[in-house]
Amino acid sequence: MKSLNKKVIYFLQAAAFLAFSSSAWASGGGHHVEPIPETSRIIASFVNLAIFFILMIVIMRKPMKNFFSSRAVLVKKDIEESQQLRKEAETKHADYESRLQNIEQEMQNLIEELKNDGELERGNIIKMAEDQAEKLKTTHEKILSNELKKAKESLKEEAVKLASDLAENLLKTQLKPEDQKRLINQYIEKMENVQ
Repeated sequence: MKSLNKKVIYFLQAAAFLAFSSSAWASGGGHHVEPIPETSRIIASFVNLAIFFILMIVIMRKPMKNFFSSRAVLVKKDIEESQQLRKEAETKHADYESRLQNIEQEMQNLIEELKNDGELERGNIIKMAEDQAEKLKTTHEKILSNELKKAKESLKEEAVKLASDLAENLLKTQLKPEDQKRLINQYIEKMENVQ
């Protein structure tokens, strides 16, 4: 950058030198000189301008070339980056568009899936409840059956006891000695038949 500034300064100095020298030539150094025709002045101005541009091209050629080539590289790099960013943005945009288009279907599928899961869970809960109710019913029936058997046995024992007490009382009050002998003989006969 410093070399560019130095070259610009040299260029401006050369341009100023040429501008002042042409006016110095025009003044003629104090001698009476015949006026320069208008066309000569125009030609001198064009020559000065041509020398100025030639010097400018010579002095500024490399810095300008470097500037424009580096600028071209930067512009090319910026264009490539912007194209890459544009491609990424277009890809994201297309992805979002497809997701937006499919979001309605995805939502419907999710709702159906949740409904199916809910129905499945509901069915599982109902089945578990029915199984537990069946187990409870079976358990209660067994308990009731056992209690009923116990109650029947208890009633039978009570009935047998009452019957034997009643029979004993009846036998004591109404049984005569002859009836007792006959019952004993019948009992002995039955016992003999059993063996």
